[in-house]
Amino acid sequence: MKATTIKLESDLLEDIARAKPKDQSLTAFVKQAVKAELARRHLRKSAQAYQNFLSQNKAEQDWLDQWEQADLAIAAKSDRSKS
Repeated sequence: MKATTIKLESDLLEDIARAKPKDQSLTAFVKQAVKAELARRHLRKSAQAYQNFLSQNKAEQDWLDQWEQADLAIAAKSDRSKS
């Protein structure tokens, strides 16, 4: 595994130290925060790609609209794969 050292300003380091759980190391907290941020960015990018897909595929958007309006307490009237 590659290792690196990241320099942080003392104010930022103090803020991180206050924010992290007492039983977690600074390194573990920063790794977790970076992974969470990367995952958030990936999800945002994926959501945007899906929105683009919906804007270019009317059948998918229509199906999604039907799904959102469906009464999930009753049986489906039609199978999506047949449309």
